[in-house]
This record gives sequence, structure tokens and C-alpha cells, in this order.
Amino acid sequence: MNPYYLVNENKNNAVRDRVIGFVSAKYQFTNWLSLMARSGVDYWTETRVSKRPVDYPGATSGRLVDETFLTKEFNHDVLLTATKNNLKNFTASLSLGGSISKRSYRQQGWEGLGFKVPDIYDITNVTQVTPYYSLSKREIQSVYASGEVGYKNYLFLNATGRNDWSSTLGEKNYSFFYPSIGSSFIFTDAFNLRSKVLTYGKLRASYAQAGNDAAEPYFTLSGYYLSNTPFDGRSLAYQSNTIALFDLKNELKKSIEFGADLRFFGDRIGLDITAYKSNTKNQILPIAISAGSGYTTKIVNAGNIENKGIEIALQSTPVQLRNGLRWDLSFNYARNQSKVIELAPGIETFFLNETAQAAQIEARTGERFGNIVGYKYKRAPDGQIIVNEADGSYAREDTLSILGNVTPKWAGGLNNTLSFKGFSLNFLIDFVQGNQINSDTKYRMVANGTGKFTERYREHSEPLPGVVEVKDAEGHVTGYEKNTILVDGQTAWSYRAWGQVSEEFVLDGSFVMLREVVLGYTFQPSFLGKTPFRSIRVSLVGRNLWYIEEHMQGLGISPETNLNTSGAATGVEVFSMPTTRSYGLTLNFTF
Repeated sequence: MNPYYLVNENKNNAVRDRVIGFVSAKYQFTNWLSLMARSGVDYWTETRVSKRPVDYPGATSGRLVDETFLTKEFNHDVLLTATKNNLKNFTASLSLGGSISKRSYRQQGWEGLGFKVPDIYDITNVTQVTPYYSLSKREIQSVYASGEVGYKNYLFLNATGRNDWSSTLGEKNYSFFYPSIGSSFIFTDAFNLRSKVLTYGKLRASYAQAGNDAAEPYFTLSGYYLSNTPFDGRSLAYQSNTIALFDLKNELKKSIEFGADLRFFGDRIGLDITAYKSNTKNQILPIAISAGSGYTTKIVNAGNIENKGIEIALQSTPVQLRNGLRWDLSFNYARNQSKVIELAPGIETFFLNETAQAAQIEARTGERFGNIVGYKYKRAPDGQIIVNEADGSYAREDTLSILGNVTPKWAGGLNNTLSFKGFSLNFLIDFVQGNQINSDTKYRMVANGTGKFTERYREHSEPLPGVVEVKDAEGHVTGYEKNTILVDGQTAWSYRAWGQVSEEFVLDGSFVMLREVVLGYTFQPSFLGKTPFRSIRVSLVGRNLWYIEEHMQGLGISPETNLNTSGAATGVEVFSMPTTRSYGLTLNFTF
């Protein structure tokens, strides 16, 4: 489509008015008892107008949409805190609180089709007007408590408890409670260890539960909806295609964690290690069911997803000289393994995300969460791709295979800071390794022939690299021979997309990125003696500078892609923009 036509005729407009307010008050009853109250509001209205001229694809008679969105969110909480630090060998603190959160979302507008006179965008100039309206409300009320007891500043025990009442759950299950308990032990202080090697040592352990309500407010309701379009002058109503769960329960995550914080050689080296395991149960899932039932989806409480892993943080100062030269280094490492223990009764597979090239991201009982499942190329025993003898295109397997997983095997970051007499140089490198990405962009390029790599086979037909099967009279494969079937560009490329050869579009998502470099200088106090400033620092900053490693095959896309915040969407890439490189100058003044 002509880009000038899109710019001049495909017109959209949006105007948002927003008010954000917050107020907080605190009263100190005594030196150990205080009360705090807070209240916040976020209120915004947005008006959107969309205009499509006559003969526009998909709206050939013209289209005009005018809609308004209104969102209100209120949050109020109160917290009573008591702290005692003069109990001989003990310290203690206790907090009691409550909160209420309300959110409402309203959408209303109309769609007009068929202009009486072209290019006049007014409601009175359309032949058909369809109004629409939707309203969504949810509320959560909470009470909570937390407390900590310490003994001689080396042994600590803390506990929390929270109870929520959510309007999104079943009437008998509005209320749900989730506690936690944890402890830490500084053994170097407890045993009075004074070692030049081990400077500080702490062990910690915790158990916690975390509850979660439904993402949508009306999973517990069933009934009829009024249609926007009448029939023969009469209003119509239709039934929801989702079976509600009237006794919907909250999701519940149970986790256990162990860790250690160790420091060596006068804090020149620090090591923090955490190991964890969590299980999320009673997940709120929309399960697909047979349309023959009159419905397409059923809401259930089910599932058990297990996550376990390790996190390591290492800090060190390899160089620290008397002349002021210092090198600080930190490295973070995280590895998580996610497994589907069970889904709903009778359900072995739950599709998390589907893309245009027929590859699916799924949760399957007994497998890793977030597997990418699709069709592989059909290959000979030596690994060469088999070519269809009928048309010379590549063949695919008949059964689905696991092509990868959206979760990295590990991720980390390396941060270095060199400093000397006011100058400092900092650079950060990010690592993500072992995940796969399902690229819808490459699928479109292959299907439509828009990728530069599809230029081959266009002007001169040639055979695809691979082999063809040699069969006997009964159709049994007896061997393989080099492919010599000439094909054009469409057969060579588009057939891979149309034939749903998903393997072609699953890319290695691993990358190493030089995330940030900062070169700065802090002026010495002697220079600032006659100025009103306590400090001045100037810095040159560069971000997203260089992919040291990436596997996007020159497609101009980024391995750092997210459709939304859901776990499965991290493995789906759809027309993603390349990561933006930026440079800046920062000046910091302290008075």
C-alpha cells in the first residue's frame, strides 16, 4: 500500500487527560510506636478517533470510530508499627495494617460505516451506526501483619501473614490467607570468628506462600450479552461461550529458599548464593472444550508448575592501590528450571501461545514449561533435508516435535568499574543463553519473499540442497540420491511457510550484549571550594551499544523480544524493532 496514502488518509487520533494524586500522613505516638496512612488515586480519560476513507481495504464504504476509555484506580492503606530495640539481648518489631484497592474500567463508543459523502468524517454522514459499551470493576481488601525478633544482632526470626478478599473469586472463596516465615544466622558474629580469610558469614532460610486472584473480574459470572446489532428491528442477546467457575479459588504459590552471604579478605570478595524451589497450584486456566457443547472455553482451577533454580552474586575488588587505582567487579548468575507437574484432570497439554507458522508454545505434563512445538524438516539418516519429488520443495515430518524452549538455561550480568583520582569507567555486559525464539517476522519474510535472503532462486532456477528418496516398487525407501529438481523462488521459500515447516522459524535466542558504558569524572573538593556546589560529576553514557553475540540471522530483529508480560510471550517475536542504541551526557550537581 502506498505509504503516502497511509499517512494522509489512514488517520488516528488519541487524547488522554490524566490526574495522579497521593497523600501520606504519619503520627508518632511514642519513640517506638507510629501510625501511617496513605491514599492514592490514578484517574484518566482517553478519547480515540479512527478514520478510514472510502475504498480503504477492509472498509471499502468508509469507517469512522469514536470511543472513550475511563479508568479509575484508588488505593488506600494504613500501617501501625511498633519497634523495640532496648530489650536487653533482644530486638523486636511488629507491624499491623490494612488496605483497600478499587479499580474500574469503562469503554464506550460507536462505529459508523458507509459514508454518504466521501471525506466528511462526521457521525451524521454515515449510513450505519453501531454503539458499544463495556464496564469492568474489581476490588481487593486486605489485612496483614509482619514481625521480627532478633537476638544479639546475629540471630533473626521473621514472620508475615496476609489475608485478602477479592471480588474476582467465587462468593464462598473471596477470602484467602498466605503466610511466610524466615530466619537468618550470622555465624561469624555468633561464634566470634575473626579470620583474615572469612570476614562475614550469614545463613538464611525461608518458607513462603503467595496468593493471587483472577486476572479478569468476571470469571465467576455466566449469562447473556446484548448484541449491538438488531434483527428485524428487535434486540438480540447471546450467551457467553465460556463456562464460568462459580466457586473459583485463588492461585497459590508455595516456595522454600536457602541461602548464604559470605565475604572474604576484608570484604574484598563477596559471594551470595540462593537456592529455591516453588510450586504454583490452583492456577486459573481457560481450557478449550468441544464446541459441540455449546461453549468453547471452560474456566478451571488446576495445574502444578514447579520452578527450581539457583542464583549467584559475586562481588570483588581485584585491584585497590594506594595511588587511588581501583577495580570493582560484580557478576550475577541465575538458572531456573520450570516443569509442568500436572494440568487439569483429563488435560495433558495446554497451549500458551500460537503463532502464524503453526508452531505452538505449550505446557505439557512431565515436560518443561514453555516448549516450542512444531514440525521439523524431514531428514535422511545423515542429516540432509529430504526434497519432495513431486515439486522439488522441502519435505517436513508428519508428527510434531519439541523445537526449543522459551526459558533461558541461564542468564547473568558482568559489571566492571575502574576508578582513579576522580575518573571512572564502568561497563556492563548482559548474558542470556540457551533459549529459543519463534520468529513471526522471518515467517512473513519467507512467505511473502520480502527478505533479502530470498533473492536466490528468483532469476535462475536451481535445485535445493538435499536429497530425494529412492523407493522400491512397493513404496519402501531403499536409499537416497542428490536432489536435481529445479525450483523457482516461490517453491524454494514460500512453500516452507505455507507447508508449516516450523523448524525454519525457530531461532537461537542466546545473546551477549554490551549493555552500558559510562565514562565519568568527579571534580575534586579543592576545585569546588569557591563554588556553591558540594560535588559536580560529568558523565558520558552509551546504552545498548553492541551485540557481542546474537543469532538473528541478519533479519534486523532483536533477540530481546516480549509481546507482553506472560511467560510464554517471551519466546514469540512479531515484527520487533531493533534495540535502540543511545548516547547521552549527564551532569550531576549537589548543593
